[in-house]
Amino acid sequence: MVEVFKTTIEDTGQANEVMERLRFHMPKANISIDLEDCDKVLRIEDNSISTDVVFSVFNDLSHGCKQLL
Repeated sequence: MVEVFKTTIEDTGQANEVMERLRFHMPKANISIDLEDCDKVLRIEDNSISTDVVFSVFNDLSHGCKQLL
């Protein structure tokens, strides 16, 4: 399963912080953020992905994200 999100992440420090938190909740997931893309796309690949966890992590860190279909 793959989920893709548009984010408000601006730099590698923010990206690393978000990915670290997401990996805590989804340790087996393949997680990446493309800072070169205009939408700063977060991509998560795993057998089971909780979008609620993703949104919670972003809210806790005061970043925004929107699921792309």
